Amino acid sequence: MAQAGSSDCVSPASEVCKRIDLTLVRLKLSLIADEMRERYQRDLARLRNKFFDQDLLYRMPVAAAALYAEVNRTNEWAARVYQAYCEVWEAQGYDKSAAFVRAIYERVIAPLIAQRCSSVLADVSAVEAKVRFNRALLKLRDGLFRKRMRLLASRWDTKLAIQAREHEHALRIRSAGQLKQQAARPSRKPKQLSKQELRRKAVIFGAIQAKLKGPKYCAELDRRSLPIPAAWTEDGCPSKYAEAYNRGDPWRKKIHDEKHRFTVEYERIPAAQREMTIQSLAHSPNSLAASKSSSRKPA
Repeated sequence: MAQAGSSDCVSPASEVCKRIDLTLVRLKLSLIADEMRERYQRDLARLRNKFFDQDLLYRMPVAAAALYAEVNRTNEWAARVYQAYCEVWEAQGYDKSAAFVRAIYERVIAPLIAQRCSSVLADVSAVEAKVRFNRALLKLRDGLFRKRMRLLASRWDTKLAIQAREHEHALRIRSAGQLKQQAARPSRKPKQLSKQELRRKAVIFGAIQAKLKGPKYCAELDRRSLPIPAAWTEDGCPSKYAEAYNRGDPWRKKIHDEKHRFTVEYERIPAAQREMTIQSLAHSPNSLAASKSSSRKPA
């Protein structure tokens, strides 16, 4: 008999199916299926023995009782399969959602119940193959079993539809609460730079605007008396940019990295704001404006 409960959730249209760890799901489902199949095979063997030990008159009620017992077993199987999917989903760090619940019912639970209905009827029919029962009675009995399985699927549909709606309401309430928190939270003011940090930005912005590179870039920073960052000097960096650049790595790379960070910010902000930052040093005797006219060529 095929392994019930191992239906793959592989619909490309479902984000749930794309995100869930199907490998872990299959491992969990294989353990469930092995246990449930072992119990089912034991009961099927007992049915065969009991079936042929009875008089012909009592054989059909025996088979009918076995069929109805499978409704409860299928319900237990579906519950354990659903729990396995929930455990995997939550182990991946996701919260159960309406989309998740609906996907598991449509792709897993409903097919599982349908598969169990067909498999059980086929197995019971194999047991009864050598006995000639009234076909009308067999059809009636099997029809009642199918109806019970459809009712089981309907109960699961209703149960998971309720869960889906509850998750939708929970998400709406949570989202509303987050919006209220954001509205109540005071807006963060931009970080205020110290005078030293503002001066560093102005000097480096000016060198970037002047398109200075390599040794000429470092010479301009030294001419403006821009100090080497304290963290670098603690690691043994020379006190001047030009000397540090000539020493090679790691200092040359640190200079490039620092310039790159300021270049990203320089290109991100409006031109008027860049100019205002650079002109904040205009009162200095060593204005960068003079160096721009004398150092246009890149190194």
